[in-house]
Amino acid sequence: MVGVRALLSAGNTVGLQYRNRQTRFRVAWVAPSEGQGQKVGLECMQPEKDLWPVATPTAGEDSYTPEEARLRRERALKANRAHPRFPVSGAARVRALDQDRGRWAKLGDLSLSGCYLHTAEPQEVGCSVTLLVKVGSREFEAAAIVRSSWPGTGMGLEFTFLTNPDRATLRSVIGRLKELDMVEAVVSR
Repeated sequence: MVGVRALLSAGNTVGLQYRNRQTRFRVAWVAPSEGQGQKVGLECMQPEKDLWPVATPTAGEDSYTPEEARLRRERALKANRAHPRFPVSGAARVRALDQDRGRWAKLGDLSLSGCYLHTAEPQEVGCSVTLLVKVGSREFEAAAIVRSSWPGTGMGLEFTFLTNPDRATLRSVIGRLKELDMVEAVVSR
């Protein structure tokens, strides 16, 4: 992408929307642009989604190697985040402290310190919420604060409190996601 004005770094996660379709991407690289903004290389985090209404070119040799991309991603994550994020399938019930009932949102990624939720109606940045997070047969509760909010797309949340049993469940889920990530890296070699 060229002409991007947002302040981005390699390893950041961004959401793109085309008409009524949304997909999350990881920033692979950022470079200055001759015009306004900057150039940004993106890696799709949800390849099963069809965002663009065009066929992807198949001709020509691709210099992409999964191992290089994985190492780049790990370096970027270590530089930018205290805990790595892992793409995950699941859901979370979000309830603002001033609300009686919560709403369900699709879980996009998860780390030991927070998560990203896909929702058309995210809470405002700074809003305190409670979460019931479900990943497979595992679930845990957490208090969190909204750190990023993208209307029509989703929100990033930082966990502010988990009980010891809930933290143990979260660590168990993250441990399983790490195992799957390592298996995926070995299989793609």
